[in-house]
Amino acid sequence: MASHITPSSDSLKFSHYTKSSFFLHKISEQEVQTLISKLDEKKAIRHGDILTKFFKLSNSVATPFLTHIFNRCMTEGIHPNYLKEAQIVPLHKSGDSTICSNYRPISLLPQFNKIFEKLLNDRLYCYLKDFGWLSEHQYGFRPKSSTALAVEDIYSNLLANHDKGLHTCSLFIGCSKAFDTVDHEILFKKMERNFGIRGIPLMLMKSYLTNRRQFTFVQNMASKINKITCGVPQGSTLGPLFLSCM
Repeated sequence: MASHITPSSDSLKFSHYTKSSFFLHKISEQEVQTLISKLDEKKAIRHGDILTKFFKLSNSVATPFLTHIFNRCMTEGIHPNYLKEAQIVPLHKSGDSTICSNYRPISLLPQFNKIFEKLLNDRLYCYLKDFGWLSEHQYGFRPKSSTALAVEDIYSNLLANHDKGLHTCSLFIGCSKAFDTVDHEILFKKMERNFGIRGIPLMLMKSYLTNRRQFTFVQNMASKINKITCGVPQGSTLGPLFLSCM
């Protein structure tokens, strides 16, 4: 067994300033139209939001307007406040149903936001992937990957070490409420320094995460609207990608 620990390629990769810069490419009407047509009508929507079925039926009419709005958001670095107001749906996990900690909160955001988030996510993910900024050891929340591959990787390492006569030690750490505890200032600094997300793209990401609000809707009763000061939206497309940047 090795007598010392050497820095991993990931730790070295994310510890230095990068000169690369992220650029937001203009959104086309075809992109928006395709994403609207792919919306799942079976998925839950926010209370009072337009039904997915009707949204898809109005695709050809809504697409030019949404494309124009989304492109302006990207060029001005602003994510509209309306798109950031989430409805929290508590889903019971297990145990006593009268204990709040036994529920998992799911964020439901406006339909328009789902489209815009997917467009931003595609651009950001391609950039991070092309420059190798995503850890090769991250298996969750990535296309064509899954946690099953993580198990396979661990098993392969165990077999390889056994063949070499080495002993293997494993440390498993569970992060409770990881999405809810992301510090925005640390995230923004990492985005700028380590991932090259600067200027207007960084303004847009800051706008996306700041001034967010949420309310809970249970049994036709809505709570008061509260501000969110930390964390990333777990029910969003961008949330897992932001978590990857931490």
